[in-house]
Amino acid sequence: MSVTKVATEQEFTELLKKDGLLVAHFMADWAPQCGQMNDVITELGKQLELKDVRFCIVPAEDLSEVSLKYKIAAVPTFLLLRGGQVVERVEGANAADLTNKVKTQAAKASLVSCTPTASTPEQDLNTRLKKLINSSKCMLFMKGSPDAPRCGFSRTTIELLNKLEADYSSFDILSDEEVRQGLKTYSNWPTYPQSHSGLAFTSSVNCVLKHALVLICVAMKNRERECKAVLHNHNTDEQYCCLYYSYAHQMDKIVSLEGIKTMIFDVLLSISL
Repeated sequence: MSVTKVATEQEFTELLKKDGLLVAHFMADWAPQCGQMNDVITELGKQLELKDVRFCIVPAEDLSEVSLKYKIAAVPTFLLLRGGQVVERVEGANAADLTNKVKTQAAKASLVSCTPTASTPEQDLNTRLKKLINSSKCMLFMKGSPDAPRCGFSRTTIELLNKLEADYSSFDILSDEEVRQGLKTYSNWPTYPQSHSGLAFTSSVNCVLKHALVLICVAMKNRERECKAVLHNHNTDEQYCCLYYSYAHQMDKIVSLEGIKTMIFDVLLSISL
C-alpha cells in the first residue's frame, strides 16, 4: 500500500475515521533520519502480510495542532492508531522496533476482524490462531512485550532471540484471554512462552536453547563434526534445526571452533542466569 502524505489537519482526521491500523510518521524535512524512516515504511507497505495497514507521513511542524494533541516532542515519532486511539508509539529512528510493533498490531487486527460470535464453532478459534501464527516467520507468544516482558522465562527467551539477531514477532497473551487459553489446546502445551513458525513449534525456553545450539552447528557446515561433538553433552535434538535454519547466515562471522564453543557457553550462561 502506498504512503499517504498528509497536508492538512482535516486530511489526518479523515484517515483516522477509516477502519484498520494506521501508522503515522511525524517527521520534518530537515531531519535526515526522517528520510531514512520514510524508506522503511515504504518497504513495509509493500509486504503482503501488511496489505491492510495504512501508512501516512505527517509534517510535525506544519500540523502543529495535531503534533500538540498527540504530544509529539521529537522527530521521527511513529504513532500506531486504531479507531482514533494510539495503540503503540515508537520514538526515534528504530526500524526494528517499528517493524515488530507494526506486524504485531497487524496480526491483532486480523484476529479482531474475525472475532467469533456466541454461535461461532470452536474451530473458528483455531483459524484465528493459525492466521496469527502464520503472520510472521517466527511468532513468539509471551507474557508482555519484548520491551517489557512480564515473566522471567519470557525475558530469557527474548534475550536469546535477540542474541541470535532472530527475525520474529511477538504476541502478548495477557492481552487476549481467548488466545491465551485456546493456544494451550491448539499446541497441546500448558505454559508460556511458546514460539511457532510454519515449520515447528517450540514448547519452552529450554527448547529454544536447543534450537539455538543446533543453529550454530548448521551454520558451520564445514566444521559440522566438531560442532556436533561440542553439542553432544547438551542432548541437542537436531530434527528441530529447521526452526532457526533461516538465521544461519547470521553466524558466518564464527570462523573457528573456539568461537563456536564460546557462543554455546555464552548462550548456556544466559539461560542459567
